Amino acid sequence: MPTLKMKVFHWQKLPSDVARQSRSMWAMMPNSSRELVEPDYTSLELLFSVPPTAPKEKMGPKIKKAKEITFIDPKKSFLLSIVLKQFKCSNEEIVDMIQKGDRSKLDAEILKQLLKLLPEDHEINSLKSFKEEKSELANADQFYLHLFEVPSYQLRIECMLICEETTVLLECLWPKARAIRTACETLLTSHRLPVFCQLILKVGNFLNYEVEKTHTDLLQLPRDLDFVSKAAGIHFDVMRAEASANLKKLLEIEKRLFLSTDDLKTQHAKSLQGSLDASKDLQKEFATIEKKKEELADYLCEDRKKLSLEDLFSTMTTFRELFLKALQGGNNAGHTVVVDGKEYDFHLFPSGIINPKAISFIGNGVVIHLPGLFEEAEKNEKKGLKDWEKRLIISDRAHIVFDFHQAVDGLQEVQRQAQEGKNIGTTKKGIGPTYSSKAARTGLRICDLLSDFDEFSSRFKNLAQQYKSMFPTLEIDVEGQLKKLKGYAEKIRPMVRDGVYFMYEALHGSPKKILVEGANAALLDIDFGTYPFVTSSNCTVGGVCTGLGVPPQHVGDVYGVVKAYTTRVGIGAFPTEQINEIGDLLQSRGHEWGVTTGRKRRCGWLDLVILKYAHMINGFTALALTKLDILDVLDEIKIGVAYKLGGKRIPYFPANQEILQKVEVEYETMPGWKTDTTGARKWEDLPPKAQNYIRCVENHVGVPVKWVGVGKSRESMIQLF
Repeated sequence: MPTLKMKVFHWQKLPSDVARQSRSMWAMMPNSSRELVEPDYTSLELLFSVPPTAPKEKMGPKIKKAKEITFIDPKKSFLLSIVLKQFKCSNEEIVDMIQKGDRSKLDAEILKQLLKLLPEDHEINSLKSFKEEKSELANADQFYLHLFEVPSYQLRIECMLICEETTVLLECLWPKARAIRTACETLLTSHRLPVFCQLILKVGNFLNYEVEKTHTDLLQLPRDLDFVSKAAGIHFDVMRAEASANLKKLLEIEKRLFLSTDDLKTQHAKSLQGSLDASKDLQKEFATIEKKKEELADYLCEDRKKLSLEDLFSTMTTFRELFLKALQGGNNAGHTVVVDGKEYDFHLFPSGIINPKAISFIGNGVVIHLPGLFEEAEKNEKKGLKDWEKRLIISDRAHIVFDFHQAVDGLQEVQRQAQEGKNIGTTKKGIGPTYSSKAARTGLRICDLLSDFDEFSSRFKNLAQQYKSMFPTLEIDVEGQLKKLKGYAEKIRPMVRDGVYFMYEALHGSPKKILVEGANAALLDIDFGTYPFVTSSNCTVGGVCTGLGVPPQHVGDVYGVVKAYTTRVGIGAFPTEQINEIGDLLQSRGHEWGVTTGRKRRCGWLDLVILKYAHMINGFTALALTKLDILDVLDEIKIGVAYKLGGKRIPYFPANQEILQKVEVEYETMPGWKTDTTGARKWEDLPPKAQNYIRCVENHVGVPVKWVGVGKSRESMIQLF
């Protein structure tokens, strides 16, 4: 940078004598200094100047790197570069693997890519005519030049690919084929399956009572059908089509290889023949399965041409699951509770039994099957439930479900089916008959069992005789049941309290939180539900008072629990039901099976008419909207907002089933959020469209949503306020 000079003062331009005249600064100097002095202008300039710096040398023009020469399509060249980089070795080494047929580093996907990226004829000609230095070519071009030196390089790659694909395909299909064959053989050889099918024809869904009483060997049926359940979902025809298409490719390559050079034949003939032999073995297995299928068709009295193994295995798997559920069921409608990753199935136990700090109370409104209570305890103990008997209290006014109540429940369903062509769809756990005994004032309670056992026995025998007179085929082991009941009496005695006094003390003692858990749902209430397809008790908020002996003024917040869609077990009107792929999707994603009955739940869009009706009866303080995550995959979501009859909106929920069957649902359609919500833990984590769905529910019902469930675990419940 050049030196920066000061502005030249005026006196610098004048002769020295002029500068010393008048009152100039030079004239003010002492006389002794008046000799002529010429200012050192150079020194002044340096004093008031920036120090000089050496000028930078001018840079010469940048030398541009010569651009690589390529004759290959840019996209193809780019993709090939990506493929080649995976090997971390030279082009020559990769080409050498192709020439030797070495597939150790060349899997099916890489071989497919290499085939796709082979150059066109004009690219090949341009490359071969290039006479300059090969190092100036792009990497892809250099790779191809090496590849061109290999005779029949494309056929070599195709041979390697078909052998690799065959290996992968057979590894996938062979286990499936074995599973199908084993499943077919299992169905053909199980001696229990015919008994099971006859039992279904005889008593319909009423399996648990018949099996436990007269067909105990059927308890092993689920084990027989285990192989069938493993084969369910495997599509035999799809497998066979895949294998046939691959075999066709192998045979085509074999023909081309036969016409190729001797060295190529020598190199690939063995591996290709191995793939052909393995594929033909699989075809033989398919033929064996086809014969088994024909045997099954004859065995099951089905049309050979119409029998589908997929449908058969699916049906048998459903039978297996329903059968297990029928045997595992407890007393009342059940529910699944997930805590710390463990699933508990409860029917009689309150959900709070899991909490070691909580006291659980079974109120007088519950009907109790004592064998079922202890079976439920045993099953959940295996899952980690401990010391339940120390924190469970049973009201002495609760009515008892007897074994003959359960038998009668099943017989009544059979009668309804025979007489009316339809049944109610009860759990067949004796609930209805027990409440009938209660209403007829012939029922027996826990307090009766623990009091005078002789008096209890007399009343038990009278009640049993009443049912035997109504159902002549009903067999009751009176003495055997009384003996068991006497044993249960001693087991439950430490847990039994006067329920009314217990609740009074709880309400008026030291401050505590009391959570009342209602079973079933509003639409199953004996008075307000979709009668006659209801339970036998009041499961709306009024049941808190009658089922526990709690005065109304003590009822605080009332929380309604509703899924993000609507479900129902059994028959009865269901206006928003989706008998289509939407209903199937909701059922499968939501795992909608009845905990007690094992029946597949019917599924449909969220019905806000029902929700508003439930609010009218219960007066919800807030809502818990569960299973929102089940809707994550839907493109659009509908909400039933109103019912129409004769084209006009109605402001009420119809009581009559026939009218309810005729209503037309008015829907509001919202866009789906198409986002996984299972990881959401606060409101802000939910997609805006999911938030809009929740707000829509709040606005229509007039009740705030306090909790949103996005999964099974406790951590998956988002609290909004």
